[in-house]
Amino acid sequence: SSDLDNCLKRPAREFERRRLTVEDIVDTWLPIVNSLTNTRFIFTVSPVRHIKDGLHENQLSKAILLQAVEQLLLRSANYRITYFPAYEILLDELRDYRFYAADMVHPSEVATEYIFERLSQTFLYEEDTQQDMRTLHQLFLDLNHRPLHPESEEYKQFMTAVLDRKQQLATKFPYIL
Repeated sequence: SSDLDNCLKRPAREFERRRLTVEDIVDTWLPIVNSLTNTRFIFTVSPVRHIKDGLHENQLSKAILLQAVEQLLLRSANYRITYFPAYEILLDELRDYRFYAADMVHPSEVATEYIFERLSQTFLYEEDTQQDMRTLHQLFLDLNHRPLHPESEEYKQFMTAVLDRKQQLATKFPYIL
């Protein structure tokens, strides 16, 4: 990490770091949820370990997020809010360091696939929809693949095939690609 870890690439000294409270989060999200009556919300807590500030701080921040989502579920009094337990799946079901990447912070590819599969099974009821999601997910992985030899003929052929597949999928999913 550097002091430029933000989407605008602004120096860290330009930001005030503070831990939000459960109420801060609920007070921000509840009006949004209540105003978008035709929208379904799926909340989750990231399984990525944010250890820059220490493991204890990581656990505290995730606990606050979990409590905030629970309060949103209770206070919104509707069934348009759902919680998907990505964090808990990695922590409790997979619970082994082999399911973390080499940096010991991010979930491994196997863990990511497992969590994605659980998400698909939970929210995508039709087998065709689940297959479409797997296809789009594989395209995303392929587009973000970092080759060892980007100048190689094999990689150029791979990327040509990936881009052709993307073009075909863009016809089927114009609202996504």
